[in-house]
Amino acid sequence: MNRQKLFTTTLLCDQIDWLKKTIIKELDETESDKIIQSTADQWCEYIESKYHINIPEILEADIYVDEPDEIIIREMRGTRITYHIPFNGDSNVFIFNKPYSRPGEGTQIHIDPPCGIVIGNELQLSYDLLSHDKEKEVENFSRDLGKIKQIIQQMKMEIEEYNLGLKEYVRPTIEYRINKIKDDSKLVESLGYPIKRRNDAPMTYATPEVRRKLKRIGKKLEGKPEPILAEEEYATVLEIISSMVLVMERSPKAFKGMGEEYIRQHFLVQLNGQYRGQATGETFNLSGKTDIIIKIKDKNIFIAECKFWDGPQSLLDSIEQILSYTSWRDTKTAIILFNRDRKFSHVLSQIPEVVKGHNNFIREDQAESETAFRYIFHHVGDKEKELILTVLAFEVPK
Repeated sequence: MNRQKLFTTTLLCDQIDWLKKTIIKELDETESDKIIQSTADQWCEYIESKYHINIPEILEADIYVDEPDEIIIREMRGTRITYHIPFNGDSNVFIFNKPYSRPGEGTQIHIDPPCGIVIGNELQLSYDLLSHDKEKEVENFSRDLGKIKQIIQQMKMEIEEYNLGLKEYVRPTIEYRINKIKDDSKLVESLGYPIKRRNDAPMTYATPEVRRKLKRIGKKLEGKPEPILAEEEYATVLEIISSMVLVMERSPKAFKGMGEEYIRQHFLVQLNGQYRGQATGETFNLSGKTDIIIKIKDKNIFIAECKFWDGPQSLLDSIEQILSYTSWRDTKTAIILFNRDRKFSHVLSQIPEVVKGHNNFIREDQAESETAFRYIFHHVGDKEKELILTVLAFEVPK
């Protein structure tokens, strides 16, 4: 995975505004039967827990380095040293907070951030050397680590202000919904006619648990439970991926011209924000590197491939790739298909024909939406073993 400058993708204030809009959208779209069965305090606790930003804490005592890699630098043999920096907190802070934003009370950050990679709850910084200059190497790493800590510290005030205000921000909205639902009910009761409960109305509901733990069903295999992603959690993963497109739409300049790697990193950040760093990118799996994998105890739960549409063959290639990556136990997969510089409607019309023409295609499942297609495939070499393949098509900024 290529390194990129940390903290430089989206303004911190824009990310916070997006989170606030997402909170209100979630509450507005929640059915009234669900809203009314929890108190305003319970809903505030839920929102605070789900959307709280945990400021990263660098675990300096746990820093370690890989064995050196021999590389070619300007036609000369060099050495790559990679530092692994574990941290507690949300990994998305390293991606979605541009260092030139206004932390706290409008002060400016003027620090040139280092390049690195965020994988789960670990930050990786690599240095390419042509000579064994220990003092210079230590100085470079110490300088970059200091920059990272300084940027986090300077963003801390704005993040803490957001965290502390979450409950009060959401309380008026949830109290208004609860009171309106109660008033509506009183109005209907006052009409003097019997009330018939809708068949689709839920009997009970509790505010959901947050900072999501992957729900899975256990399949017995050789005496041990084999984790399999539950259907509802699969839908949630796909929804998180889809919601990231809203970020692109609201900040098109930030995503203009981005390649697959950098766009994929944004999806990883959102997934890790919900699944505690269990999502990784470009990970070796079976016969190649997979773009996105979510794991439980080293078992693959979800596998996805990111691809720009470059004609029908590009989608066929992606299907081949994802099938080659999946082992017999992998059952939930997705292709995240980006469209740029082409008529999106024409691209969407070609997807079903391309997918159904693949040798491993079994049947079409119910479509998620007009830009999301769901299919059942069989594993390579085993026609009795099925897997789900969802194709999510998005139009990204040119």
